[in-house]
Amino acid sequence: MQSISRNWLILLLIVFVGAMARATLSRHMFVPTTKVLGSFPSYLGKYRGRELESQDADADRRHYAPAEIVLRSYSNGQDTPIELFIAPELVGMHSPTICAPYQGWAIAHMSVARVPAIPDLMLDQVVTRSSDYQIEACAYYWRTTEGVVNESKPLGLASHKLIDALRPGSPSFRVQMCIEQRDDSDLAAAWRQLIDFAGVVDPEVQHLLQRAVETGK
Repeated sequence: MQSISRNWLILLLIVFVGAMARATLSRHMFVPTTKVLGSFPSYLGKYRGRELESQDADADRRHYAPAEIVLRSYSNGQDTPIELFIAPELVGMHSPTICAPYQGWAIAHMSVARVPAIPDLMLDQVVTRSSDYQIEACAYYWRTTEGVVNESKPLGLASHKLIDALRPGSPSFRVQMCIEQRDDSDLAAAWRQLIDFAGVVDPEVQHLLQRAVETGK
């Protein structure tokens, strides 16, 4: 049997076992309630953040309650502000590639980028368009106690879903950063800005994830 066939069989087995294990566990075991993200800093290097206030933002906060989430706009005073979303959730949940179409956004482009400042950090990048021609460039990943998980690496994603199913309560955060675009000509600058921003965001994410592990809160 060729190597690629074995890899696909392993992937399918992991997904199947994870789904079966998850189905046997009660749902309340999968509802993260950590409040550590409430102390995520408003100042990150040259960026200053402000809380997003809207009906959608309030709905997101209620959805994750009683857990705290980060939902802010960060600006360095020069470039387009970045909307930062961080929430405690299972790896693979509420993936932008899955949720965007349900919210009326079409996926126009997908790619992967490395963050030079953080050795293990890879960003999944996606460009989405709304029905009224809004364009948004987003970069995202899941930070877990074992490291970074990316949707662009399905084997790693599936294995962490299995970990979540067999070891409920293990914390993980989804980190998502988005910039609104005027048109496709701004994308290169947007990716550079998001990569730079991720370099100052992730150390704080790792710190708070470790605190969640140590305190259980």
